[in-house]
Parts: sequence; structure tokens; C-alpha cells
Amino acid sequence: MNFLMQSVEGYDNDAPTYYPSATRDTALEVAVRSGEVASGIDIRFREGRGHAISGEVSGKVPQTADSGLAVILTQASTGGVQSFSIGLFSDTERSFQFDSVPDGQYDVVAMLGQGDDTLLSRPRRVEVKGTDVTGVQLELGPLGSIAGRLVFEKALAADTRVCPPRSNPLNGEIVILAKLDGKGKEVPTSVLAVNFSPSQMLDGVPDEKGEFKIRPLETGRYRLHADLPGETSFIRAITLPPSSQAAKPIDAARNGIDLKPGERIAGVTVSVAEGAAAISGRVVPSKTGASLPSNLLVHLVPAEKEADDEVLRFFEAPVDREGAFSFKHIAPGRYFLLAKEEPESESNVRDHQPEAWRGTTRRAKLRRDAETFNVPIQLSQCQRVTSQVLRYAPPQSAITPRQ
Repeated sequence: MNFLMQSVEGYDNDAPTYYPSATRDTALEVAVRSGEVASGIDIRFREGRGHAISGEVSGKVPQTADSGLAVILTQASTGGVQSFSIGLFSDTERSFQFDSVPDGQYDVVAMLGQGDDTLLSRPRRVEVKGTDVTGVQLELGPLGSIAGRLVFEKALAADTRVCPPRSNPLNGEIVILAKLDGKGKEVPTSVLAVNFSPSQMLDGVPDEKGEFKIRPLETGRYRLHADLPGETSFIRAITLPPSSQAAKPIDAARNGIDLKPGERIAGVTVSVAEGAAAISGRVVPSKTGASLPSNLLVHLVPAEKEADDEVLRFFEAPVDREGAFSFKHIAPGRYFLLAKEEPESESNVRDHQPEAWRGTTRRAKLRRDAETFNVPIQLSQCQRVTSQVLRYAPPQSAITPRQ
């Protein structure tokens, strides 16, 4: 297979050296700001022979003229791309090889694109430790898809002076997105697919009938959400067809959508309603002269205990350097606001997962914490709340916040 190699090399067979004189794992970042020149970035070359990682790609692949294969090597610790190879897939030559790889742990994945379809291998973890790694087998398999329909609902009993009627947004203005919730996954290979596939991997735009399809998707649990235009609409429900005629539709927002290898799920309904509320404001320290933690989040939590499983009514937003936060596309109702410092172990995760995705127990605790923080708010249809103030104190010296 004639691959175009994209790895970074110092000299042939030598492992690459990163600034200032380090491996990829221990390299230092260089900050480059707009309009500035970062100078003095000198690199001292580290002599050291790299090693090879080689193997073969397998799998039942229908041959077409546009079958392009990519084999991607990423660092296991960071997910950063170390090297990748691209070429044409054939029956006679399916081998791959990466040269000049320094010692460390890596993940290798193969991806083959055929028009609108994509095949992906499961990532293989390999360790380079003073010698070449050979015989890595990557088996291509089909990816899945999620398809369904977008439906619109009018605002209920809205005061037209506060919530003026408007025509439904065009379907082309809304994007339905599917995101892996990361549960039990070490490496979200969808990130690789997005970076190297010519098609949009994780979103779908509804057509004139409201029908959408999101593909190709790897195996895993997905959460759907919508990129909505303006501020007047919100997602009311995401459902799957009932398991029987007597059953109710399945709440896909609560537990997500589990996709098996190559599975094509259809019949998803995303219901978008009019009359959304919005809220914005600032978090300020309770103690004069104190500063806010850098990993502070504001949560908007439904006030009713029976709403612990209404995932679409849980929201969270980061707090910027000035303490500002904002929420849009909120379903009307009773809520609590909560300013909460995110644990360092979770704030450093590359692909942050919202608290509400982590199960009923975590949502119930979040609501109890919000009740203790005690900043209730009632949001009516199309209401816009601005200049909301939350007073925050660290847990060890917490005081009752005031509005």
C-alpha cells in the first residue's frame, strides 16, 4: 500500500524531539497570542532511535473506486495524533507501518471511507518499549446511524404580548447533534473520525419534512441535542418508538441511545417547542476581596423532586473570568440555581460530560445541593432574566447565598 506518511521526524529512524528537549508526553506548550511573536523557542535535539509499529488491516470491505484508508496513531495518555497514513485499500496490500516512534503507549485505529459510508476498526492499545511492535491486527467493521424526525410544537397558553407568535424556524436552521457520553470509553474514536473523515460525522440537518440522519457513528451510548436558532425554542422531548403497542414512547433523553456495532436506529422523535426562557447574570464572591475558582460552574436544576429524571431540564454553564454566565433555550418552570466548583478530576477530562448524564442518583444529589444553596427562580414562557446575582463561598466556609 503506498501511504503518504505525515509523522514529524528529526532524522531517519530517530524519534522526534519536542520543545524544549522532550518527548511528546513531557513537552511544554508554547503560548502564541494574536499579533505577537513567540521567540526563544529553542529545541535541543534528543538523540534516540525510534521504533516501528506495523500490522495489517482486515475486514469484509466491498471494493469501490473511492475506497480511501486511513490508519491513525494517537498517544494513549492525551489522544493527540502522533502520526497517520493514508492510501488506497486493496485486496493484495493491507499492511501499514509507522516508523520513528518513541517509547510509550499508543492507540492505533483504521478507518475506511466509501462514499456516504465509513468503516472503522476498534482501537488497539500498543506499547513501544525499546523494540519494534509487529503483528498489530485492525479489523474494519461497519458504523451505525441514528435517524428520526424533528417536530415543532406551539407555545401553550402564551401571552402574545410577552411571547409573540412566530413561524417555525426552517429545518435547515436547526442541526441535530449526537455526542458520545463517554461512559466506559478510554478513547473516543469519534474524535478521530471527525478529524479525518470528509463527511460530517456527528450531526444531521433535517430536510423539508423534518427527517434527519446522523452517520456514520461508532459503537457507544449517544446523547442527542439540537443547535437551535434564536432564543424562543427549547427541546421538550427526545423519544424512541415504544417497545409494544401498549407501551409509552421511550425517553431517549434520560438514558441516551445505545448503538451496537453497525446498528441503524430509526424512529427517533425530537420535539421542539416554542416559549423558551433565558437567564444571565454573574457569580460574585460572598467575601469581599475573595476570588472565584477557575473551574466554577453554574447549574440550573428543576425544583421538583419528581423531575430528577427530566434530563432536558438540567443545564450547566461555565463561569468566565468576570463571573458571567448565561442559559438559553430553557423550558418554563420552577428551578434552583447553584454555583458549584467542579472537581479537578472531572474538569481535566478532554471531553466533558454534563452532570445530568451521570444517572438519577447524581441528578438527585445535584437538586439537593441546589436546594441548600437556596436560590429559587420561576421562569415563565419567553421570560428573559438578566442581572441575576449568585453569591458563592467555598464549601469549607460556605454561607447561605442570597439573591
